[in-house]
Amino acid sequence: MDLTPLLGVRSGVARVVEGWWRGLRANPDLDMEGYTLSWADRTGAGVLAVALPLPASIATRTWRKWDRPKVDRWLDQPDLIHATNHVAPSATAPTLLTVMDLSFVHDASLVGKHIRRFDDSIRLAVERGVVLHTISQFVADELKERYGADAHVVYPGVSFGDVQVFDNQDSASGPPQIVAIGTAIERKQFPLLVEAFAAVAAYDSDVRLVIAGAEGPDSDAINERVAALSADAQSRVELVGWVDEAGIAELYSTAAVIAHPSRYEGFGLPILEAFVHGVPVVAGSGGAVAEIAGDAARLVSGSDADELGAALIDLLSDDDQRSQLVERGRLRARDFDWGTSVTKMAELYKSVGDR
Repeated sequence: MDLTPLLGVRSGVARVVEGWWRGLRANPDLDMEGYTLSWADRTGAGVLAVALPLPASIATRTWRKWDRPKVDRWLDQPDLIHATNHVAPSATAPTLLTVMDLSFVHDASLVGKHIRRFDDSIRLAVERGVVLHTISQFVADELKERYGADAHVVYPGVSFGDVQVFDNQDSASGPPQIVAIGTAIERKQFPLLVEAFAAVAAYDSDVRLVIAGAEGPDSDAINERVAALSADAQSRVELVGWVDEAGIAELYSTAAVIAHPSRYEGFGLPILEAFVHGVPVVAGSGGAVAEIAGDAARLVSGSDADELGAALIDLLSDDDQRSQLVERGRLRARDFDWGTSVTKMAELYKSVGDR
């Protein structure tokens, strides 16, 4: 399994890969080994994996152009290779390629040479007989339309950790907080959220907005929208940057509402994590969000600041609606169990390996 996403700052993709890695390693019928492709971590020591002795940029270029070098010899002749993040290595072993989303198609802030290469890599992988896997039916349909290939859908799980029946009581101990979590990329639409917050702040003199996530191409736009707010509203916006898993859990525990105005998601992990923590969600309806959230989130178009602001005000002021969404969210989250996900992934390994 490609564990490169686990190196460095860990995103939602990393949390999903780590969930599969932990679960599949515990399966007595599987002998799992990890590999990484990163010139920045040439030892693989960060995740106890085999480091392929190639810089990622050179490897992906030669794999696309010549379908070599084959990696089997460095991986002790595996029965199956699971590439977890868009790029399938050149190999003689059967290969399963996970494509989490097609964000490189939908997000203008990510379009560049290194992102466009994902498109070529997936197309060539399909031509070479690599089996595709993805994490929602929405993305499977996109893959079929773009590459003409069927993809197996196995949903990831959501970690309940020590959360049993979480009542989110901490949110009542201070000013209400609207929390958004994600990297500052265009499709997350955090500038739109900041714009919407102007109306929310005018409605409620205490409410705060907290945006957590690594900086990205949209960071300047977010800062510009914050600067355009009134001085009072500005004082109630906090951009906390990247936080670790413990920090994310703390944010959920103090949130009155999770805002996820993204216009495109291949899955939408923060939505399910909010469900687990008993927090109601206002989310953009783009991509796979409706498929994953079901009837457990308040969905908006994700393109209109007035609509987003009105939905946030409505949810902050309507205790009955909040309670209904919290209960639906808890039930919905139970449909995304890591045990089920790992079992289905192991079954997919067997079917690909037997081809």
